Amino acid sequence: MGRPLHTSAHEQAHTFFELMFEELPTSWQADLPACQFEFELWLATFDVKRHQEKLSGFDLLTAARRRAERYYQRDLKQPHHTAIEWAFFRFRLELALLQTCVVDADTLQHCYLYADLLSNYAFTVLTDSRRPVS
Repeated sequence: MGRPLHTSAHEQAHTFFELMFEELPTSWQADLPACQFEFELWLATFDVKRHQEKLSGFDLLTAARRRAERYYQRDLKQPHHTAIEWAFFRFRLELALLQTCVVDADTLQHCYLYADLLSNYAFTVLTDSRRPVS
């Protein structure tokens, strides 16, 4: 196999598919290499957009969140997904986008904090209760 088009996008696509394989739509599992390549291109185009628009900090985080949500709704959402699964997919997509861009530690920390907040909200909605705080 030749050199990847975008090294960090290639690595993040591989990681995402490894972690999420069991949760991916069955149509994706049937043609994994093509779907993984399309996902890699999706990640790489976000990095290009980041450079073109000079996105950083919260602007970058907001752009990643919006792009992740659109991708989830268009390509990954399945009828059996709960709010918790939605939150986890969103987090993994956002993280893949941000790590493709090789962002600073503060931006990643904000991504983790937002994902924690989102998962708490999803748990509350799903169970109609609050998740215990450790």
